[in-house]
Amino acid sequence: MLGTYIFVIQPPPRRSVAEQFNRNHPHVNVSETSVDRLINKFRETGSVVDKKRSGRPGLSAETRAQVLEKIASSPRKSVRRAAGEIGVPRSTMQKVLKAEKFHPYKLQILYKLYEDDSDRRLEMAVWFQIQLEEDADFVKRNMLFSDEANFCVSGEVNRQN
Repeated sequence: MLGTYIFVIQPPPRRSVAEQFNRNHPHVNVSETSVDRLINKFRETGSVVDKKRSGRPGLSAETRAQVLEKIASSPRKSVRRAAGEIGVPRSTMQKVLKAEKFHPYKLQILYKLYEDDSDRRLEMAVWFQIQLEEDADFVKRNMLFSDEANFCVSGEVNRQN
């Protein structure tokens, strides 16, 4: 009668595998525990490749549109308040605004307009015109400074500058 033989191949002990690997690769140190984990992973999954990690979910197009719509409808509202109203975290709101190249600014009026300001602006314009008539190179040879505010004829001030 012929017998049936079953051969079971035993992996080498983890200690000898770790020692052999460390001898062949002296710049890397592998522990017995690491070898044991790899063997167990191979037995369970048939591979030693790591499982795919889920990671953080990205921003949905719906959330992005919601944030941009809220900012467009009320651009002067704070990020914190707008985020609370649409129900998204403040950090999400800031990420969307940063990705869309929105930059926060705070309006600050530094100068008050007085009644005689328009007269002084007119006087400056007339003086400048006279200087240009007398000397065509006046602008090239002289440096003039002014503040960055833009004034309109109606008296409004461009506050963003």
